[in-house]
Amino acid sequence: MNKRYLRRKYRHRPQRIRSRRLAPAPPTSCQDDPAAFDQLVRQRIEKLFGGPLEVVAPEPDLREAVYSAVAAALRRPVRPIPPNSLEFAARMRKHGLIITPGTSDFSDLPEPLDLGWSLSEAIIEYRRRGM
Repeated sequence: MNKRYLRRKYRHRPQRIRSRRLAPAPPTSCQDDPAAFDQLVRQRIEKLFGGPLEVVAPEPDLREAVYSAVAAALRRPVRPIPPNSLEFAARMRKHGLIITPGTSDFSDLPEPLDLGWSLSEAIIEYRRRGM
């Protein structure tokens, strides 16, 4: 079945369409059960890297680092999309631009470093002295 057929078939009853993007994430409530959580981490590694952990990271130290990083990401709670990102996406949609908001937030970015001078001012000063 192709997408065009599905759109045509469910045009008048859009509630019958099952979207894969709206499917819930795999449950991570198995953190209490170490064996189930280990299996979940190994499945996630196979999905991300395309192979088992032993193939992806043959060295023990690297294997431990990869496993720890994936396990920490699975333990981290899911962040909601910030309201300002949703508002921006809605404004852009009104103008005909479709964007997909993400869970990243601009407040997570580090603040720019202020050295007390700018590079462009330094270049202008250098050129003045040279001429």
